[in-house]
Amino acid sequence: MSFVLTGWMMYTMWAVLGLMSLDLLMGVYKSLKSNSFSLDQLSGFLGGILTWVFPMLLLVNLNATDLDPTGGWILSVLYYLTGIGVIWKLLKNLKGKM
Repeated sequence: MSFVLTGWMMYTMWAVLGLMSLDLLMGVYKSLKSNSFSLDQLSGFLGGILTWVFPMLLLVNLNATDLDPTGGWILSVLYYLTGIGVIWKLLKNLKGKM
């Protein structure tokens, strides 16, 4: 399973992982501030890795194969649409935590 995140794919993945980390940090800060810390935030973060990041990595890996007859355009568009959707959802979550 060898793939390379090139160009904007890498920046999209950085944005997703960065916003997920920021969401985790804000949740931990708010729970520590209210003295109600639990490990549910960590399980939510790991669940986000499995439900958002792993499928994006699968799309990149499928893009490296000859599965797509259009030269990889369909899978690239799916990757970016998935990234935009995840970024939008994480921004809404962050806005709700503020």
